[in-house]
Amino acid sequence: MVEDHEKDVTAFAATASNGVDADVKAFAAKALPTLRMHLQMIKDIQGKMK
Repeated sequence: MVEDHEKDVTAFAATASNGVDADVKAFAAKALPTLRMHLQMIKDIQGKMK
């Protein structure tokens, strides 16, 4: 699950920075903080499970 979230964050960050379509770029930039928060939450949960 962590790997999937990391891939998503990387893809959304790339799209937010280098996207061609302005609407898609704006959506990626808006969603990125939430995805990063979810990634951190998953990492925290994973750390507690070990």
